[in-house]
Amino acid sequence: MKRTLLIVVSLIFSVLSASYFRFVPITDQLSLITDLLQVSSILFAILGVWVAVLDPTTLLNKVPTSEITPRSKLAMDFVPLLIVATLVFLSVVLIKFITPLLSVLLIPSEQLIPIYRILYGFVITILFLAEIWVIIGTLMPLTKVLKKKRYDNIKKENRD
Repeated sequence: MKRTLLIVVSLIFSVLSASYFRFVPITDQLSLITDLLQVSSILFAILGVWVAVLDPTTLLNKVPTSEITPRSKLAMDFVPLLIVATLVFLSVVLIKFITPLLSVLLIPSEQLIPIYRILYGFVITILFLAEIWVIIGTLMPLTKVLKKKRYDNIKKENRD
């Protein structure tokens, strides 16, 4: 259900923004790519530190019948987010590299310029939504930790 809702919201947001991007020149859209590059590099670094500190490699030494530690579970919650942040970072770097080449290779006619703008805006919107998902997704494992800590404190107070 959550995934379906995410897909529907993403599609609606993408279609709306792509239709508005048709009026925004590619040079203005390129500044959004620069912003996405900065945000994705920051998220990539933050998630990299989290995963390094939590050390998910302990799962590799785990016996199949033993339980996963809470620390490893938390690390595994961050891994998909790190993958998305990495893909967005890679996509943005490729777009920054390819855009000047495409502007020379595909000498746009006046009729194709709105299509290029819409496609470019659609890609930017998808990357933006992925970044928002990573930011929100980063908070979810942390809220689990805080809830567990509060629960443990309440249990401790009730024992005393």
